Amino acid sequence: MELALYAPGLGYYSAGAKKTRQGRGLRDGTRDFTPLRTDARAAGEAGAGGGFDEVLEVGAGSGALAATLLEELERSGRAPRNYLILELFGGSARAQPRHARARVPHLLERVAWLNRLPPVFSGVVLGNEVLDAMPANVVRISKRKSGRRRRRRAKRSPQLVLAPRFRRAARCRARAGAARGLSQRDPLAAQGFVRSLSGVLEKGVAFFVDYGFPQKEYYHPQRKDGTLMCHYRHHAHADPFFFPGLQDITSHVDFSAVARAAREGGLEVAGYTSQAQFLVNAGSPR
Repeated sequence: MELALYAPGLGYYSAGAKKTRQGRGLRDGTRDFTPLRTDARAAGEAGAGGGFDEVLEVGAGSGALAATLLEELERSGRAPRNYLILELFGGSARAQPRHARARVPHLLERVAWLNRLPPVFSGVVLGNEVLDAMPANVVRISKRKSGRRRRRRAKRSPQLVLAPRFRRAARCRARAGAARGLSQRDPLAAQGFVRSLSGVLEKGVAFFVDYGFPQKEYYHPQRKDGTLMCHYRHHAHADPFFFPGLQDITSHVDFSAVARAAREGGLEVAGYTSQAQFLVNAGSPR
């Protein structure tokens, strides 16, 4: 998944072609930004309340969201002193200044691009559909005792297929409620990123907008096939080996695991909720 999405010059996000999160979100800048304008107001209030004047956006995609946020923050009198962009989706950074130049040219000098997390940061962190695009393992709790026979069959296949590696499943079983046959992703990269962020966030607040579930729903037996999903030219399917590098590969986020990683890193988890409830709580007209 990491190679298919991020391999330099070949991955879905790093090959330089115009790409969007087809059918999923707001990366392409063509969808309704009302929820993100509400996010901007929430971010502005959080920043003002804490005395913060810097924003760090992780994975800015086309840059349309950054321009929207800058517009909204300026409209409310809370334009940040610095708007930092940490681009995880390689290749997009070249197009991002275009949106800011067209919509907020007078604020462009406040925008800066990073290639790694800063050593220390105080301010507001934003991430839109970032965690669900981080590489993940697919874990299956099998009824079989041995994985070797299945692995040999996979090697003889003329096509790329998922090849199981047998391992003790106690850790997975505890999370999945001992539901054998369940297949789900193990979001270690997302958890690792949150821990890394907790190490540099000295003061501030972080907002992440993603598709996902709390653990009880994430590992529900009715979701036994997991949430791994691929998007190619507006067609959704579940084959990660279909045109590697030309399709998006994503999966829902285990919010409970991310919250646990944040706490382990020393952060306080304010909570998580659905977008609908967030908009209602924030007083959005839609």
